[in-house]
Amino acid sequence: LVDFKRILSNLDKDKTMLHHFPNGNGIKDYVVPETVKIIGSYAFRGSDIESVTIPDSVTNIYGFAFNECKELKSVVMGNGVKSIGDRAFMDCTELRKLVIGNSLENLGMEAFANCDKITRVVLPGTIKTMGLFPFFACEGLKTVTIHDGVTTLGTSMFIHCKNLNSIYIPATVTTISDHVFMNCTGLRDIYFAGTPEQWDAISKEPIASYVTVHFNVTHFHEYKGVVTEP
Repeated sequence: LVDFKRILSNLDKDKTMLHHFPNGNGIKDYVVPETVKIIGSYAFRGSDIESVTIPDSVTNIYGFAFNECKELKSVVMGNGVKSIGDRAFMDCTELRKLVIGNSLENLGMEAFANCDKITRVVLPGTIKTMGLFPFFACEGLKTVTIHDGVTTLGTSMFIHCKNLNSIYIPATVTTISDHVFMNCTGLRDIYFAGTPEQWDAISKEPIASYVTVHFNVTHFHEYKGVVTEP
């Protein structure tokens, strides 16, 4: 039997912070209550949860919140989430479906590192800061879409994503930091919304010779990787 009283007791007094989700409680698919604004550090770490739906009320997911949730397959975030903390979803090795809302501003260090079942990532244009290695060794990742508004791809953002095949980059990007595509040996196509002149002006390391950069891809439907939702 599911002990809901035990789960509710792990919210703080005014039910705005979820600080611990007890493992082995029988719940596999969890919808975070709409009173919650913060998911605390280590709140779900190592639990056997399989899916989580995060409502618009949640603004912050603290570091290690879902770290090592080995059975977690689906994460759907609402549009209120502004920050995903360091290693929040690291080592969620069965995670396949990832939906990030359209208000994210901070993406923490190694936030999704070693989530090697994710095949597609869509990032909103609201991102302002990101830590090192946010998608480190996501070896199943094939396509990435970055929406208009992002200015910097952070250091080692997709390092060791060896099956990453294509990425859409908006014309707002002015910096592609060091090692963003290091060991992305499967990368073949970069779809850039701007002109060749804008691409040349971006601060970046040399792109591998086997990668083709496509210019003036100004509509998402022109990029084959963004047609289907995860």
